[in-house]
Amino acid sequence: MKEHELPNWHSTFAANADVATSTAHAGGELDLLTVDLLWGTIDVLLRAGHYHVTLDLAELSSVDHAGVRLLVALQHSLSTHCGELTIINARPSVRDALERGQVAARSLLSEQGC
Repeated sequence: MKEHELPNWHSTFAANADVATSTAHAGGELDLLTVDLLWGTIDVLLRAGHYHVTLDLAELSSVDHAGVRLLVALQHSLSTHCGELTIINARPSVRDALERGQVAARSLLSEQGC
């Protein structure tokens, strides 16, 4: 590797939002390089006034610490609006990573009188 050459990191990730059903779909690898893409997708739902969001992870192959932190932040953001995050179809390896990162399969409603 040359002194100023960057490593050949690549990450595959795709996400889309279905405003009609308040559902976001994510596939590929959720990592430091792709968390902004998922946040942007979720932001589409938030801007449309959806605070009860379903996140379908059927096509998500892996999640790293940055991805887990994003989901924790998303849970917090939704709960401040009396909303919730429901995660569905997570593969066992993704589910394990989320559980280690304390991301509940279904977030709790905010304790702010919701």
